[in-house]
Amino acid sequence: INLLVVFAACGKIGGNKVEYGTMKIGVIYTKDYSKSFYYAYSFDQGLVKACKDAGISEKQIIRMNINKNYADEIASLIERGCNVIITTDTSIIDSLVTKEKDSLKQLITNNKNVTFLNYGFTDYNLDNQSSFYAKIYEAQYLAGIAAGMKTKTNAVAFIPTYGTSDSFSTCLVNAFAVGVHSVNKDAEVFTSPLNTEMDLVLEKSKTEGLIDEKKCDVIAHSLCTELCPNAAEAKGVAFITYNGIGVTNETKMNMFSVNTDWSVFLNAQFKSIVEKSFSSKHKMCGLSDGTVSITAPNTAICDKKTIEAFNAAKKKLISGELEVFEMVVYDSFGRTLVAASGGSTYSNDDLINHFDKYNFNVTMV
Repeated sequence: INLLVVFAACGKIGGNKVEYGTMKIGVIYTKDYSKSFYYAYSFDQGLVKACKDAGISEKQIIRMNINKNYADEIASLIERGCNVIITTDTSIIDSLVTKEKDSLKQLITNNKNVTFLNYGFTDYNLDNQSSFYAKIYEAQYLAGIAAGMKTKTNAVAFIPTYGTSDSFSTCLVNAFAVGVHSVNKDAEVFTSPLNTEMDLVLEKSKTEGLIDEKKCDVIAHSLCTELCPNAAEAKGVAFITYNGIGVTNETKMNMFSVNTDWSVFLNAQFKSIVEKSFSSKHKMCGLSDGTVSITAPNTAICDKKTIEAFNAAKKKLISGELEVFEMVVYDSFGRTLVAASGGSTYSNDDLINHFDKYNFNVTMV
């Protein structure tokens, strides 16, 4: 057996050997990773946990909060000795990967001693780079099943951060709606995007409006503050929260929490870098590997039938027997933001452009 061929197939990293003690990690955030109301906070918590597990000290991590000049910032991390660079937002790939000049590919190609982990999708097939994405929509599909079976008014709600111009929010709402309608064809899904990353008035008022005006008796969301779940709890309405937000020992109306633990993915990547087994294949992180998870359903408000349907669907998602959607996601301007399948050829039938893609009873309010 030609060992060089075997290593190449595994995505072997060239250059000097990297140990945990010599790993220097550069991370680029587009939002403040120290603020709990940004998604960057969740990712950074995963990074901290992964580094602690691997014995990587805080001194070995360089973090950057930036909004533009991504190529310059990545280059500066390389100059500062980073041998692992992580991008954490699809907007970074969206900015750097263009038809005219792919500056991200140039950086990766010209720095073979650096391992790049890029959030979003690339099809470079370069030994020192892998793109990745979290299938949070798998968990939101399960949330939809639970909501569809829980509702008595046949009105449930999902409050995303953004509307149809944002692929992340769009696929979460669609997955939730697919789950609802897989068990309850009569239920109507109301979606009311915040269209800003935080609004201490809107988050509460939208939740209360969906409950009072639309008679929604189950609320799900993908927001990063406790205002939405707190408003549902105050009105005695069941809710499904994100990353345990708004859940305390006194909470009674939380059905369960949808969680993302980036330490699972990062632990595996750091280990593969040290062991020289890093794979350049696009990585979809979901329920099957534990990056995406759901807490155990609250048996006080979830009946046996709901829990059984929830667990059966979860088992099928993990085994691969069931796929919510493995496809490219476009925004409303036709730009490719996430190629979930990791492929390069797509059919128009695969696209999710708007919340009403499946002609389900989804209402934007």
